[in-house]
Parts: sequence; structure tokens; C-alpha cells
Amino acid sequence: MSDFTRQTMLKDVFNDMNGIKPEVYYQRIDRNTYKIKLVYNGKEAILTEIMENGLTKTATLEYIGAVKNHKSMYNAEKEAVEFLRSE
Repeated sequence: MSDFTRQTMLKDVFNDMNGIKPEVYYQRIDRNTYKIKLVYNGKEAILTEIMENGLTKTATLEYIGAVKNHKSMYNAEKEAVEFLRSE
């Protein structure tokens, strides 16, 4: 398994989509699985997407020891942003 790689170009894209500028890291697990790590306000959230036939099979959000499954990466990302913005 490879380490996370920082994706500096995604910071502005993420800001345009979600209104925050976290540090964004990417990790390819295998052909159908990857992780995105978001670091913001001293907090970290990790999104994992497993694809099947080009579509999301599962999306998982991990933060502060919690693991939550979502049906879409959009919903997992939305919850991650709420967590990262929280006080």
C-alpha cells in the first residue's frame, strides 16, 4: 500500500466546491479503491471510496475514531466538511 500524496492543486477546487481550503492528500489502494485525507483546523477526516464498474459501491468517512458508511462520496464529503468546520 502506498503512502498519502499531497494534492496541492485540489485545495482550490475543494474550496470552490465546499467553501474551505483543507490540505488534501490522496492514496490509491488498488484499481477500484482510493482514500482522500482532508486536514483542516487541526482536524483530519479520511474518505474511502470503493468503485465497481465506474460507480461508487461504498463510501466511508473516518474521523476521531468514528467510521460511517455512506451510499455516495458526495454525502461522505459533505459530512466531512461539516466535521472539519465544527468548533
